[in-house]
Amino acid sequence: MKKKDTVRIEEPASTSGDEGSAVLITVHGPVLRSRAITGPTVIGREPAGKNDWPIDDEKMSRMHARIDRKGGALTVEDLGSTNGVFVNGVKEASATLELGDVLRLGDSVFVYDLDVPGDVPVPVEIVARSAAMRQVIKKADRVARFDAAVMLLGASGTGKEVLARFIHERSGRKGRFIAINCAALPSELVEATLFGHVKGAFTGADKDSPGLFAEADKGTLFLDEVGELPLALQPKLLRVLETGEHMAVGGRKSERSDVRILSATNVALKAASEAGRFRPDLYARLFGYPIELPLLCERRLDVLPLFNACVRERALGADFVEALLCYDYPLNVRELKALAQRVLIGAEGDRPLTRKDFEAALALESPGAAPKSDARSRTRAPSKADLVALLQSTSGNVEAVAAQLQCHRPQVYRWLKRYQLDPDAYRT
Repeated sequence: MKKKDTVRIEEPASTSGDEGSAVLITVHGPVLRSRAITGPTVIGREPAGKNDWPIDDEKMSRMHARIDRKGGALTVEDLGSTNGVFVNGVKEASATLELGDVLRLGDSVFVYDLDVPGDVPVPVEIVARSAAMRQVIKKADRVARFDAAVMLLGASGTGKEVLARFIHERSGRKGRFIAINCAALPSELVEATLFGHVKGAFTGADKDSPGLFAEADKGTLFLDEVGELPLALQPKLLRVLETGEHMAVGGRKSERSDVRILSATNVALKAASEAGRFRPDLYARLFGYPIELPLLCERRLDVLPLFNACVRERALGADFVEALLCYDYPLNVRELKALAQRVLIGAEGDRPLTRKDFEAALALESPGAAPKSDARSRTRAPSKADLVALLQSTSGNVEAVAAQLQCHRPQVYRWLKRYQLDPDAYRT
């Protein structure tokens, strides 16, 4: 590995996923399009001139609902429609929308997201219609041109290896992309796997083996679940990162390789380093540039394209799309793909899929349990006073706040930003 000078990667003014204008995007209905909401917008069957957003949906009322933007948030109001306004599967007379909320009017389904300014080089193998995922791609594309170490953060099933491969391909490096799951290797074999071994170095070593660092020369090595590396091996990995040199198990001389390191973890490495389970100096080296991948439930615009890639041209009913988009997918993309297979197996014929098909497939995950018939439970934004009280009672622990509010941590961070609250101020 060539020793590189430290580089500083300048961020755009906002990279938190909230830059750009509020957009209501049709994902199912007679016309698929998006519309930036900058003021009062009436949606319904009436033609242009009477409606701001006319949609030829026979299950919509002539003037079905009004969408407006107030104080940075979107609101929706039912204008006395016949079939009602549904937000996240729940019928509402009026509601304030959060990013990612699912809105159903008649047989048309919308998702509230943000526009991402500028060109985003999304590769065909990555689904990234959502603002959250497009921001990730923008970051990955920018860091790819540097040799900085990159740490990919996110839960299992969010696509860390796919993103790592994208970074390698955009980097222009001529060598191979090699991925290794550090948690899947027996601890006694990790060193030999990474650095190679000579014949006779240990029982079963009947020939020389170069190791992954040598095989990835001029390329990229992706260390998945890097937090699972044995503590005894970590100084040797640190030496490779600092000098580009490594020694095969049983070898007598160092070898050099030019390898870019990408790594990933879904554990709190900083806490592990503070607790002595992970070397702080290695943590600092690997954590050169972090990119956090969103949960699937935080990129709802990507759910339907991912599902459609599995089922191929199957007709979908509006209630099925609504249920599909509103489910939280605790296991992320892997769970969605498994669910798509169960839906296809369980739904006979070529009829459009319905909510019942979704519920039946979901029930198979927990036999005997009642199916989750509608969308995720709607978590309304707490008041500033309530959020302050939760921060005080949890000593600023955002994860604990999220658990009490039954939502994900990123949602809590959005509320903290809205109210200009700093969780560190409440830590004791």
